Amino acid sequence: SVKPGKPTILAIADNRPIFGLPGHPVSAMIIFDLFVRPLISWLQGREYNYSSAKEIEAELTCNMVSDSGREDYVRVFVYKEGEKFYAEPILGKSGLISTMVRASGLIKIGLNIEGLEKGSKVMVRLF
Repeated sequence: SVKPGKPTILAIADNRPIFGLPGHPVSAMIIFDLFVRPLISWLQGREYNYSSAKEIEAELTCNMVSDSGREDYVRVFVYKEGEKFYAEPILGKSGLISTMVRASGLIKIGLNIEGLEKGSKVMVRLF
């Protein structure tokens, strides 16, 4: 279970994959990156490596709530003060493309984590 990311479908018709992405832009981007891009690479005989995306460690600037039982992908704005990076969550519905314009990357709140506290170290996957 991924948030944002509903509804999502994957089907096979005439031996061809069919992808159904969510209608909201943020959801579609996240689902494409998590599922479609790796599957296309696999179908081409290439290995997709998530670690090829640039990631940095940052400190979370506020508490983030998350429901246990699903992965939450949160848009963040990253800035640097001194030698330290900070990740400031950009809150908003997945239909608001303006949240993606302001975002520098995404953080993932894991499946069985009910949130993160201000000051937590997080890995930011940069766009």
